Amino acid sequence: MSNPVFDHEIYRIAHPVMQKLVKQAVKAREFQATYPNLYSELIRIKAVILRQLINLLTEKYKERTSLDAMQIKIEVETIVIGRQLLNHVMGYCQTKKLFAEDIFLLKHLLQPNELTYIFEELYWIFWENINRYEELTQLPNFSTGLKEILNKEYFLPDLLPFWNIKSLFLDYLKIFIEYHNFKNDKDIKGTNITLEPTDNEVWDVIKRLQIYGIPLQNSTRSFIEHSQIDGNSPPSKFINLHLSLEEDVSNLPVLLSKFIHQFMAARLDKQRNGTDTQPKIDNKVAEKIHNLSIILDDCINSLEVLKRADAILTALISLIYYDKIFETKIIKGNIQKFESANYSKFMLSEIHDPANQTIVENAINQDRRHSINYTGDDYFSDLFHNLYELLESDKDIKIIKPKKATTFITCGMRDILYEHKFSKASLSKGLDAMVGKLSPKLAEILSL
Repeated sequence: MSNPVFDHEIYRIAHPVMQKLVKQAVKAREFQATYPNLYSELIRIKAVILRQLINLLTEKYKERTSLDAMQIKIEVETIVIGRQLLNHVMGYCQTKKLFAEDIFLLKHLLQPNELTYIFEELYWIFWENINRYEELTQLPNFSTGLKEILNKEYFLPDLLPFWNIKSLFLDYLKIFIEYHNFKNDKDIKGTNITLEPTDNEVWDVIKRLQIYGIPLQNSTRSFIEHSQIDGNSPPSKFINLHLSLEEDVSNLPVLLSKFIHQFMAARLDKQRNGTDTQPKIDNKVAEKIHNLSIILDDCINSLEVLKRADAILTALISLIYYDKIFETKIIKGNIQKFESANYSKFMLSEIHDPANQTIVENAINQDRRHSINYTGDDYFSDLFHNLYELLESDKDIKIIKPKKATTFITCGMRDILYEHKFSKASLSKGLDAMVGKLSPKLAEILSL
């Protein structure tokens, strides 16, 4: 196994997180590519649950604290978004299991039974909305079918990130450029950079990723737990990995990788004690964790395409490119007909006669083809221009004016020697291939 180009703490911390965020973005799009109308509805339902969760916690703060309205608003937002409580609620809507990773943050506000009550109330709100969607779309037994669809290969919180791929691309590009400011194997303008970042420099760079969080565990059988929710005992000093004996063994490397990274996050959390205090980063521990993550990623063997730091950039651009095609072909087509056909395909297992299965499947495929909006657009023709506008809109990124602006885009950041060049020719050849490597399901959308 070759050594990475970058050998410092910024890369060791940021790269595994970016790999997971890209995989999350891909998984969300795979679900959306099959059930696009439902995906929009789930985003709406999540917004409903968010408002109700904020209202419930705000009322508890008003009852039990003397904080002013603005401070209550800040604390509630920190708990709901920053501490991923909303994501845990969405997970409960699917699994009806409460793992209470962040119960310690609420220990002065809620009793465990009160927190359970809140989760239960929001659970019923979610499924009441799904039942209404079933009535509206007239998809047979959809509520039951959705549970099966989700439990088969999806984890609901990870399907509905609140961030968008363009913002992640811009934030990662800055991190990628800043990678080069410290120890690396590149000869940047004749320099040999061996400088190690300080703790403050590490934090200043990786804090760009703080708003994105990390995906939660994607298994509906096994789970990671920070503390028990029974009784009024203080938060546990342990983080536990609960492996189901029915767990698919192919998930073990993924679960172990998530466990290791959540262990590090919980360790830092304990140091901060639920505050925004900047923790001290133990470089030796971080390096050991990173090396172990590399071994696990090799076992998973699904991140090969994302091994390199620059491949992350290409992957993000390819998803921006994919989104435009998806919007044109599917969203602007007959979206309800497309989704209904896909759901019928899922229900094919209930037809036991092979001959009837073939007839129904042919009809389904025909409905899918007829629901597509075929415009004949050259989707790549505007991408490079839009990419230029996106970079130009960011105050931290400077564009170095090229001789041929339509061929190359060169950009950098203040006080950093490295300048990154985007090649139109290279991207035009590699984006379709990258989408295919990330996901055959997404590649199918490109080929429709």
